[in-house]
Amino acid sequence: MIHTHRIVVDRSSPRGSHSIVEDELVVADDVERRLALKGNPDRTKNVPENEAASPDVYELYFDDDFGNNLAVL
Repeated sequence: MIHTHRIVVDRSSPRGSHSIVEDELVVADDVERRLALKGNPDRTKNVPENEAASPDVYELYFDDDFGNNLAVL
């Protein structure tokens, strides 16, 4: 489960724009480790679970069951 925190700006208010905070709990169906090295802007190369990797060279991608990205850490 991932707790998302999103700030939405409402510009339709007659008194000017104001921010609304939306919190939501979402369920990730899949987690991938992807290389996050300098010079790799699209970060498409997966790091297999059985391959050792230093935490500073990859990011965790959390996807829902439709393949939509929910979060990146």
